[in-house]
Amino acid sequence: MKQLTLLMICLIAMFLWTNFVRKSLYLTPIKSSIDGKSYMVRPLPDKNKAADRLATLNQSLRRLCDHCVKVSEGKDKETSDNANRLSQNYRGERIIEHIPGNKYVAHSVDKGRELSICIRDKETNQFIDTNTIHFVAIHELAHLMTVAVGHPPEFWKNMKYLLEQAETLGMYTRVDYSESPVDFCGMEINSSPLFPK
Repeated sequence: MKQLTLLMICLIAMFLWTNFVRKSLYLTPIKSSIDGKSYMVRPLPDKNKAADRLATLNQSLRRLCDHCVKVSEGKDKETSDNANRLSQNYRGERIIEHIPGNKYVAHSVDKGRELSICIRDKETNQFIDTNTIHFVAIHELAHLMTVAVGHPPEFWKNMKYLLEQAETLGMYTRVDYSESPVDFCGMEINSSPLFPK
């Protein structure tokens, strides 16, 4: 039992160290002119613009979370609980640019401790349009809002709700990705819960 515990500790330490080294090699902290916070971005010539894009995204996501809490007041318990869970889980303290070579194009760590998102085209390093980034970021917020892990029906219901709320705030314009697929960092977006099949 002691050996198994030691092995698990070593594996976790190795994972954390590898993750730290990868971030140190591929990302650098840059202070945003939008909110004065530092964001971990790729050290490319337009790194200041990348930090500002992450700051703007952070503000949009926080605004969406706050809006969901506000509109859930007086609604059913499930809606209210989901909105409060989302608001508590989305801290916005650590949004980082996606590291090249990562298996995922966006992901959240520990239900909100860190949000990593691709903001550049995989081939050209040009910035991806804001609407597509918002769609992917809202997908990640739906994970923070959902108790279960993965993509159960509850997740898709929450994502649809968040996309609808983002529309009312003017921060997302609906796209039927089944009709107009979009390449997002090498991954094809070809569906949306706003357009069920």
